[in-house]
Amino acid sequence: ETKMKKKLSIIDILIILIAVVCAVFAVKYFTANSKKAYNVPEVSYVVELKSLSDEYLDVFKEGDKITDGVKGGYLGSVKKVEIKDNVETREDAENGRFVQSSFENRKDVYLTISGVPTTYTDDEILFATQEIKIGKQLHMKSKNYVGHGYIISVNDGK
Repeated sequence: ETKMKKKLSIIDILIILIAVVCAVFAVKYFTANSKKAYNVPEVSYVVELKSLSDEYLDVFKEGDKITDGVKGGYLGSVKKVEIKDNVETREDAENGRFVQSSFENRKDVYLTISGVPTTYTDDEILFATQEIKIGKQLHMKSKNYVGHGYIISVNDGK
């Protein structure tokens, strides 16, 4: 019976060095790009839901917990519900201009959603993996409804 002693080769040393460098880079990258949870301010944003039928308006309530309708991450809770008359901007091709019109029995709903984001930097605000910025379409769901709308304003507490 022979005992083989394994010697540390140059390839083994290179693999160990690469692993250490990757670990150090990952730690530095993620701590630089994400602030600690206690430094992250509460962020509120408004989602516009256009042209909803009158019969569905009573489902929206303050305090509703909102999650991402696609990936399921937490997006915050509803702090304010505003229901306004539906207004749409449409092209009047005959006259070459834009006109405002509205649909009968339709309303626009504005949900102010607030929470503490999982990532908060000068470049981005994320709730779970969902980026929060003006113009972004947001698929969302709560216990009583599912829908999508566009973020029309963001208040990051600064």
